[in-house]
Amino acid sequence: MDCPVCEKEPGSHSLRELGMEEGSVVFYTCPAEAKKYNDYKGIMEHYENTLERRVGDGKPWIWVFDCKGFTLKHLVEVNVATGIASLINDRFEKNLQKIVIQ
Repeated sequence: MDCPVCEKEPGSHSLRELGMEEGSVVFYTCPAEAKKYNDYKGIMEHYENTLERRVGDGKPWIWVFDCKGFTLKHLVEVNVATGIASLINDRFEKNLQKIVIQ
């Protein structure tokens, strides 16, 4: 497992691999389903480890961001959003094919 927090408490964070689509690895996240949606350090490690393991070598990827159940309590976690954006921009942007927001 990529995330020690999720290993102890499954569902703590929400980024997970769905499979492949047209040669790209597809990842899915739904912040409202994460038990620890405000665990900045854990979320950052989860994203970094998951993405590094699967697409760190330059493999193309797609990110599906599900807004179902997204509320103000998730919106105010600005540090989580900016941290994820910075991580993707700094390390994984060049092979990100598209972001699907639903």
